[in-house]
Amino acid sequence: MARTIKEIQQSITEALQSAARQLTASATAEWRLWANTISTAIRSFETLHDEFRREIDDKVARNAPGTLRWCIETAKRFQNGHEYKFNAETLEMYYETDDPASRIVSVVSVTTAPKLVNFKVAKLENDRITRLTEDELHNFSGYISRVMQAGTQATVISTNADLIRYEAVVYFDPSYPATAVREQALVAADDFRTLLDFNSMFYRQRFIDCLMDVEGVVTVDLVRLERKSSQSDEYTAIDKATELASGYFDYGSDCILTARTINDMES
Repeated sequence: MARTIKEIQQSITEALQSAARQLTASATAEWRLWANTISTAIRSFETLHDEFRREIDDKVARNAPGTLRWCIETAKRFQNGHEYKFNAETLEMYYETDDPASRIVSVVSVTTAPKLVNFKVAKLENDRITRLTEDELHNFSGYISRVMQAGTQATVISTNADLIRYEAVVYFDPSYPATAVREQALVAADDFRTLLDFNSMFYRQRFIDCLMDVEGVVTVDLVRLERKSSQSDEYTAIDKATELASGYFDYGSDCILTARTINDMES
């Protein structure tokens, strides 16, 4: 992890003072200016090194067969309507044509058990997340059966979205306009639908955090948070977390989001 400029300067200073005890203690001494310049350069190098390492780690996670991240990325590479072929010379599976428009799977969650991988998938249609059609699900299931490792079974489901119902109050700095804060909070809540972890879990605190990230918001009071699946008739309260039966969710029509200034907070 990259050190701060101050930490690097301290390390250089200690090394120089140990090797040359006659250095002046002046804050504007030439050696201190050089130490600051070198510290800045070292900081830049270490930051670039960290970024390079993160990029490599991410690529390894995406391409290592059988990993959770690999399963997610592989599902999103599915091209509906295209034959997934096998090259006998390179021993690789491939599509003859790269057709981004045919990659219909945009939401994927994966859970695993010994020798079993469960996929929950959905697509984005007219800016709404929705289930795959029967034909699309059939094609995707066939694709998954071809890409999974030998000895590993896979199940695939694509059902109607779970519904989330909430009542929240966002308290904001009065220097921000109330209408803008509320609109941005609604956008943040809507965007949260596509930010779930790969395991299809909905976390109460992360939903609060997404509202807290809105500019001007100081705190959030989540009065009510509930979920029901497409097979349920009643909503159930979400305490800390809940697993989404479909792997994704939409909001019920009776959600309530109110914006109030921090001056209106009860003491």
